[in-house]
Amino acid sequence: MKIVFPSKSVWFPLELTRVISEPAAYVVLDILTRGKFDAKGLPAEFKTTKTGKMEYQGRGYQVTRLVAKLAGSREWKDFQVGP
Repeated sequence: MKIVFPSKSVWFPLELTRVISEPAAYVVLDILTRGKFDAKGLPAEFKTTKTGKMEYQGRGYQVTRLVAKLAGSREWKDFQVGP
């Protein structure tokens, strides 16, 4: 699923993990920022696995990939980083 919108914070709903009957839900978030992504305050379950640069629609971005393995059939607080 691709979600794109300008924002000063990063938010992603984790509500679907509650209805997953599998033992785990794997979440991968690719965050594009104009400058370096500040990973302070990441939820403990999320780790940075890759960083790099890319061009998207003619603009340059820093890319940070965050991954998490979350227990299924459990309610998780929505992912949110930033102001």
